[in-house]
Amino acid sequence: MVPPEQKGFMPGRNMDGHLFKVMEIQSQNRQGVWVSIDFLKAYDKVGHGILEGLLRYIGLEEHWITMLTEFMKEELGFLVGNQVADTWFKPEGGIRQGDSLSPAVYVMVTVILCILLKKEMPEITALLYADDTLLWIPGDM
Repeated sequence: MVPPEQKGFMPGRNMDGHLFKVMEIQSQNRQGVWVSIDFLKAYDKVGHGILEGLLRYIGLEEHWITMLTEFMKEELGFLVGNQVADTWFKPEGGIRQGDSLSPAVYVMVTVILCILLKKEMPEITALLYADDTLLWIPGDM
């Protein structure tokens, strides 16, 4: 399911292919622009509604969608300074950090966005590593 453009969090994958692709494009002196995207606070920005929609888009079965979204919406405690706060809250968005599921969910979201982008603009080269994205947009677009 994870396309070759995504190198982060994937066993056996590394940045070498991305580096070679950048050097190849640069050596051809083609007209275009590089766009580097670093999703600031990436885990905090994924809305639960967006996540549900993307999971449906890829055809994930409804019981898996429900399980994942309920896990993301579960009540959480939090720390204030060095003390545990006495109130709990329900997150309205974002993906949890620090568990083994969240990196996979985040990669899934970025991969789906990359697939949608490539579907609309196949000429674009997308290189992904975890939450960092590098796009090559040819000058003739």
